[in-house]
Amino acid sequence: MEVKEENIPNFIKEKLEKNIDYYVLKNFYKNSYIKSLYFKVNNVVFVAIISEPLSKYNLIFDSFKNIKESEYLERFGVYSSNFELIYGFNGPDVFKDDSYIKKLNDNSYIENSESNYLVYIYKKLIFEDENERFGPIFITITFDFFNLYFQVYLRNILTLLVGLVLVFLIWIFSNRLAKPYVKLSKEFIKNLKIFSSNYIPMDINGTTIEIDELRNVIEVYNNMAKKVSEEINKEKILTEKLNKNIIELEKLNKELEEAYIHFATKLSEIAEIYDEQTGNHIKRVGMMAEFITIKLGQPRDFVKQIKFFAPLHDIGKIKVPREILLKNGPLTDEEWEIVKNHTIYGAEIIGEKPFLKMARNIALFHHENYDGSGYPFGLKGNNIPLEAAITKICDVYDALRTKRSYKNEYSHEESIRILKEGDNRTKPSHFNPKVLKVFLENEKSIKMLWEMVNKGGFIDHS
Repeated sequence: MEVKEENIPNFIKEKLEKNIDYYVLKNFYKNSYIKSLYFKVNNVVFVAIISEPLSKYNLIFDSFKNIKESEYLERFGVYSSNFELIYGFNGPDVFKDDSYIKKLNDNSYIENSESNYLVYIYKKLIFEDENERFGPIFITITFDFFNLYFQVYLRNILTLLVGLVLVFLIWIFSNRLAKPYVKLSKEFIKNLKIFSSNYIPMDINGTTIEIDELRNVIEVYNNMAKKVSEEINKEKILTEKLNKNIIELEKLNKELEEAYIHFATKLSEIAEIYDEQTGNHIKRVGMMAEFITIKLGQPRDFVKQIKFFAPLHDIGKIKVPREILLKNGPLTDEEWEIVKNHTIYGAEIIGEKPFLKMARNIALFHHENYDGSGYPFGLKGNNIPLEAAITKICDVYDALRTKRSYKNEYSHEESIRILKEGDNRTKPSHFNPKVLKVFLENEKSIKMLWEMVNKGGFIDHS
């Protein structure tokens, strides 16, 4: 639904003004877990809100039960962003007045009670990245250290008493033991005075060591220390240069990655211009593939790459004669075999650069079927790369929704029915079961995303 500007949190406004497509706000509340998806279309902000019962996430809060056994734990509580108690034990609400709420909103902090036995810990938690934010939630913990303090004080007093007794006994016996050594101490002081003369009257293996010789040894040692210090400084300079080179290398790597992405985008634009009747087909496939990949819980790099590389799935068609692609009516068997070669052509065009591996897999395998009935190689099951399986279902759904030379367009509902039940061209067994399950579970969101991109309302700033 559309959201009025004054009802949009300021930090979400700032996010949507940057180069992002959407922003998801997640949080726990007293009885529910709410996810709010904000997205902007033609300068109008819409929000989709999903609410789930908090009981669904009991497993998360059950993990706190173990800390109940802590010897000094007095109270524990987890609070929502509006300071409602979500989970807690051993006592009532620890927020005493508005000042506590204000302090906790500003920053996390620790304070002691007047007796210093009770320690209050307040912590605000927010987890955020470029497109998502979870929180804030607040955790409060109270410890009672009275028993610990009592034990420490008692031990200190006993230790002090024992120490005083030992000091007294040592003083008595030390006076008796020290007398025989007083004479030796006087002789040692006398020898120290002799050391200040020109040489040391010490004989080692019949050789007298003079002061000058000792100075030479010290000088050699100092020279060695100086050389070691110089070598350490050289190593430090080399380390700094190495760190600088590593930073430069990371920068160049990022620039190279951006160049690959730019190259992929331009290639997909070429494919769209060449195959005129597909319209926004490649954009819709790219956005849907990104959405499904996120729902499958894939890593961020995987999501980013499939968004840019899924649109390249039909790049090989630029090597197929246009009169065949744009033919008004069914293709002959010979023409169909020529069209099927676009998967091989696509892989050849993209090449074998490591960074473009996903793009190559998508172009080469997106017509393979999970049951082994696809082309060009008849791969089966998990031998088909996941990125190709995701792109396949998005490609098929978009083909069902759009008018082609051999068929009229279908509604979203009819297209979903065909994916579930099949028809004379499409069968559910063609798709990776996990990918199909996620696609069907999110079919309402797919419909909304497809219609926005189809109308040109989804602006991609990536």
